Amino acid sequence: MFRNSRPSLSVAAGALLAASLAAVPAAAQTLRIGAAELPPSAGDPTTSLTRSSVFVWQAMFNAVAKVDGSGKPQPILAESWQNLSPTTWRVKMRPGVTFHNGEPLTAEALVDAVTNLISDEGKTKGGPVYGTLRPLAGAKKIDDMTVEITTSTPTPTLMADMGALMIVAPRAWASLGRDGFSRNPAGTGPFQQVSWNDSKVVLKRADNALRKGKVDGIEMLVLPEVASRVQAFSSDQVDLAWSLIPDARREVERAGGTLVAGPTAAVNTLIMHAQKPGPTQDKRVRQAINYALDKSFTETLLNGTAVPASQPAARAVRGHQADIKPYAYDPAKAKALLAEAGVPNGFPLAADVTIGNNKDILEKAAADLTRIGIPLQLNPITLPDLLARRDGKKEFDGTLFYYNFNGQPGNDMMRPINSLHSCGFARQWVCFPEIEPTIAMANSEFDEKKRDEALRKIALYYHENAPALWLEESSELSAVSKRVKNYENINWQINYTEIEMTR
Repeated sequence: MFRNSRPSLSVAAGALLAASLAAVPAAAQTLRIGAAELPPSAGDPTTSLTRSSVFVWQAMFNAVAKVDGSGKPQPILAESWQNLSPTTWRVKMRPGVTFHNGEPLTAEALVDAVTNLISDEGKTKGGPVYGTLRPLAGAKKIDDMTVEITTSTPTPTLMADMGALMIVAPRAWASLGRDGFSRNPAGTGPFQQVSWNDSKVVLKRADNALRKGKVDGIEMLVLPEVASRVQAFSSDQVDLAWSLIPDARREVERAGGTLVAGPTAAVNTLIMHAQKPGPTQDKRVRQAINYALDKSFTETLLNGTAVPASQPAARAVRGHQADIKPYAYDPAKAKALLAEAGVPNGFPLAADVTIGNNKDILEKAAADLTRIGIPLQLNPITLPDLLARRDGKKEFDGTLFYYNFNGQPGNDMMRPINSLHSCGFARQWVCFPEIEPTIAMANSEFDEKKRDEALRKIALYYHENAPALWLEESSELSAVSKRVKNYENINWQINYTEIEMTR
């Protein structure tokens, strides 16, 4: 077990905070935000899908479509689309839209965006963006506002997945190159860049935006530590602070603010590695482990900022089934299942876990499992170690490991199942051959009713067969000043066009 290393939020951020905030007071109607970090590629929105990056880029760029709270795509830069065949889509771009630099939005922008992404450079630098849109095969102009997109395989989720690809001004990109564009970006979002350095981004409202913002500008300040962001909020240096922890609630409320918990597309779990021999190969043991966890930790440890998980899709992800409830806390049933599986006295387990704000939850899970005779040893590893194990460069030491089912960016249950948690993934740490035909159907079925039926069957199967200890649905926590109105952050989507401020 590891020692409690939770940071004290009352610790002064010292020189870092002073250096970052030693500026004149923000002008009226300027939204000041404390961010953990800025996108490493600055104003190039084609390289990452991390929250620290997309939170910034959403203010400056739009995609062809964006998924709503139910996981269905809604048109943004597209006016409409039509599926012509299992591998062909026709997209009509929205007329009358201009980029911040004055370029008109035409078919050229989407054709170039797809072409650049599937180029050799795009595949390398696009990282998770290209990974999300890997089926893309090409795009061609039909007329000034119409594009035909082809995919290498039937992809019913394509338009939802297109939310990962922010559309840039094509002529600026071509003339400046990737690096030059990153320093002088032009999108169609509600705000445009004024200045950008390692510690601060300044944006102003874009008068020619597709949808205009209601505040005059935004300043994003880099404050890497949770404590520094909370202190900046408490001392009225920022109006909004991202990526906080449940323990911040008291100090945020003491400062007159609200700790807002926005749902995300991620379900946090302890995966039970299917390739590790031992008792967890038995479904009854996996179910027993789920019955052993006291789900009240979402109230006690997370201050009510999250809900217990029950399945591979979070609430706002397409495929989530509202009638699938979390495993009840029932230690007696857990012990009975262990006895049925032939291990009445339990057995030891080990889990490889990355340590962060999840530490108390993991220690709680370990303590609960110990009570039913399964002492769980937590082996701390770094994020690079986890990624190396995921990619097969290293082997997992434990039978369990900490990972999530994340439906971002298309908010569809099949994204994490296809990319990591099924027989189709090379490591096969989750592999149920009998459900694979249904997975294949969900990946290729364009009839929404039939596809939803397949998603339901998969969700029920994964719940019943318990390939993981379902922990909690992840939340994004933001400190919001009473001066900020209408702020929402749902599935890592911030409603920049609706945010208002009062002074």
